Amino acid sequence: MKFPKWQLHRGYWKAGVRENTMEAFNLAYQEGIDMVEMDVQISRDGVPHVYHDWTLKRFFHIDKKVVSLKSEELSGLGIPKLDDVLASSKVPQFLNVEVKSNSIFCFKVSRMVSRTIESSDSQKKILISSFNPMVLFWFRLFLPKVPRALIVGDSKLLKSWLFSVYMNLADPEFINSSFELIEEKITRDRLLQFEKPLMVWTVNDYVKAKTYLERGARSIISDVLPE
Repeated sequence: MKFPKWQLHRGYWKAGVRENTMEAFNLAYQEGIDMVEMDVQISRDGVPHVYHDWTLKRFFHIDKKVVSLKSEELSGLGIPKLDDVLASSKVPQFLNVEVKSNSIFCFKVSRMVSRTIESSDSQKKILISSFNPMVLFWFRLFLPKVPRALIVGDSKLLKSWLFSVYMNLADPEFINSSFELIEEKITRDRLLQFEKPLMVWTVNDYVKAKTYLERGARSIISDVLPE
């Protein structure tokens, strides 16, 4: 699948709204952006919600994990459900859904997110991404026609033999790399060994973004609007 060259990271929150909200995605749509990246994790009762941090401290000053609250409680805080985003006609056409899990036991979150996507008939506009190769492994089984991207930002992991294991488990169509790894020759060469199209995050420098695209990057993930 061919995705747009520019993705807004967690929506257009630079306009003065909270990241990963319907407002941020609506504003991206109004600016003519064709793709946004978002973070998804599940509530205590298994409902996928769009939120980045593991806890609610940064935005709500609540020292609790997202997974410890029920869906109704998260919705009450204005944290959108994934199915609300998928159902909206006022969000960008393509969605980069980062499924968050730092555990190898990630069957539940993977299954619940895949069911939400499947029930909304949104497969043709989704890219599933994750740092966790086991998440992508499960999506290979649950939604095999939806493209996957393995996210990498750790140079030590990338240089180790373990990253090849990650790639075999995930079998991704894309690698989503931090721009720092692109800047360093040894890590850039390591990424290129896998012969996968690269998406680069989080690039807020237009000169660097243009350079990455000219050198073959498929997409830029950025906090700012394209020039």
